[in-house]
Amino acid sequence: MVEKQSIDVVIPSFRLDEAILMPIFKLKQPEDVEINFYLIADNPVADIPLPIRQLADSGKIRLIINEVNLGFSLTRNKGINEGTGQWILLLDDDIIPDANLLIAYAKSLKQYPQSIGFVGVTHFPEPQNDVTRALVLNGSVGHFQSALHHAELMWAPTANMMFNRKLLQDRRFMVDLRKGGEDIELLLRNSLANSQKYKSVPEAVVTHPWWDNGAIQTRRMFRYGEGAGEISVLDTIKPYTYRDFTNTSETLLIILFLTIITSMMGFNPTVFYEIAGLLIFTEFFINLIRSVFLSNNFSLSLAFQMMWHKNAYEAGYLWSSIREGRFSTFGKRIDTGFKKVNPSPFRLNKWKIIKLLAMIAGITYLIFAFQAVRLIKTI
Repeated sequence: MVEKQSIDVVIPSFRLDEAILMPIFKLKQPEDVEINFYLIADNPVADIPLPIRQLADSGKIRLIINEVNLGFSLTRNKGINEGTGQWILLLDDDIIPDANLLIAYAKSLKQYPQSIGFVGVTHFPEPQNDVTRALVLNGSVGHFQSALHHAELMWAPTANMMFNRKLLQDRRFMVDLRKGGEDIELLLRNSLANSQKYKSVPEAVVTHPWWDNGAIQTRRMFRYGEGAGEISVLDTIKPYTYRDFTNTSETLLIILFLTIITSMMGFNPTVFYEIAGLLIFTEFFINLIRSVFLSNNFSLSLAFQMMWHKNAYEAGYLWSSIREGRFSTFGKRIDTGFKKVNPSPFRLNKWKIIKLLAMIAGITYLIFAFQAVRLIKTI
C-alpha cells in the first residue's frame, strides 16, 4: 500500500490579517494528500482574529505564538520543526493564492517524488505608478516569476515554494541573516548538498501585493543590498562571486577618498567634484535611455525611480561591506544564476558599455575644458 503523502503549510506572520490568511486555510485540498497548516505568529501581543482562533481551537490549524519577535528565519525554522509532513510548503502571510495552489503542488510531488522541492510563481499586480514600473523594469521582482522561465532552479523566494523534508534533513535558515538573502543561502545550500535543483511548478500561483501600496521602496532595496552583502562571504555563496567594475556608489566612495587626500595635500579638489557630478548625471542619463528602451515611453520620473531603487540596493551592499569591514567584497557581485563556480569577472553589457563611453567622453570634455581655462588665464 502506497503511503499517503502529506504537506505541512508553514506561514510565518506578524500581521495576522484575517482577510489574507482565511482564504489560504480554505484552499481546495487534494483528496489523496494530507494538508496540515502551521501558522506561526511572530507577534506576542497580536490580537488573534476570532475565525483564526476558532480554527486553532478546533484543531484544523496549528497556531503557535512566539513569546518574543524572532524574525523570519527563526519563525520559519520553528514552523518547519513543528511539522512532520513529507513536504513543507512555505507561504508568505500577504499573498493571495490561486484556488488550485495545493492541487498543483500535489500533482508535482507525485510526478517527482524524489525532488528536493518545488518552486511556484508569485505574481505582482500590474504596475500602478512609476515606482512599481521601475521595480519591474529593474528586475527587482523578476525572481518571483522565475518558475515561468526555467524548468529547474537553484533558488527562489520563499513566498511560495516547497521543500522535501527528508532531503532537507536538518538544514535550516541561518538566523544571523536578518537583512535578506536567507532564502538564497538555504535553497542553494540544500540544492548543492543534494546535487539537484528545484522543479518549477508554473501552475502553483499566488499574487503578492505591491509593498506599501506602491510607495517608494528605498529602505527595502537598501536592506536587500545589505542582505546580499552579508551572504556574499558565506561558504555557500562565495564560490559564485566575481569581481566587477565599480558601480556608482563604489565609484563615488573612491572619489570621496581622492577628494580628501587631494585636499590634505593642499591641491584643489574641484575636478573630483565635477567628476562626481558627471557620474551622477551619467547614471541618470543611462537610466533614462533604459526606461525608454524597456517601456517605449519617455518619462523623467520613471528614469529617476529606476536609478533611485537600483542605487539604493547598491548602496546597501556597499554599506554592509564597510560596516562589517569586509573590504574584500568591494567591487564583488553574486552570480545569482549559480551556473558555475568562479564565474568570469568584469562582465560587460550594452548599458555598462554606454555608461563607460559616456563617462570617458565626459571626463575628456572636463580635461579639455580645464586646459582651455588655464590657457585663457595665461593670455
